[in-house]
Amino acid sequence: MDRLHLEGTYADAAGGVEAVTWVLAPSSLPGWRGRYEITTQIRGESVQGADFDGLEPATATGSLSLNRAGELDHCVLSVRVPSRVDGSAGMLDLDMALDGGPAPLTTATLRVGEEVYSHSQVEILEGVLGALAQLARPHLWECCLTCGLSDYSPGGQGLMGMRCHRDAREQYLAVRTKADYWPVPVTEEVPEFYRCSAYELRIPGTGYRG
Repeated sequence: MDRLHLEGTYADAAGGVEAVTWVLAPSSLPGWRGRYEITTQIRGESVQGADFDGLEPATATGSLSLNRAGELDHCVLSVRVPSRVDGSAGMLDLDMALDGGPAPLTTATLRVGEEVYSHSQVEILEGVLGALAQLARPHLWECCLTCGLSDYSPGGQGLMGMRCHRDAREQYLAVRTKADYWPVPVTEEVPEFYRCSAYELRIPGTGYRG
């Protein structure tokens, strides 16, 4: 996965709105080989985590809204993601309202030229972005969510993140059951909205999701 620098904001009741740059990159943390992590600076504090609903400051100074686990909460995170739609440039905007629930209220807006598609839901990104991709049809949103080489673990996932099987393409395309899926090597974990040069449209009936 290439390093991504995505513009956005952090907002809470105490300090208002702060412009931030979200950095998504392969992680160097012990035991996280093949995974990505999110890092940024908010009000002078370094923040990192594997999901937008699991971000923690390196040192809690009281300038950010946190839950009892020390993670960002009771705040709104926004992210702008340059995207590819029908082979041309598009833009995805994500606004995630964290309020202590199992998943944030996420509003996802996809801009395709002059057309705008939007969907809001209290759900993990699989549900929110999947509904948005359906809403935008017949436009093809080129991202890991619609790629034939990415899938979710049958064991479940967090707010965001898919498994990419790019380096085991033929083995993955032969998957038909959960038992078939587990032996297939995972190239890396990627966010649903990511797109690499190996993107290929999902073929119905292939892979674990079918």
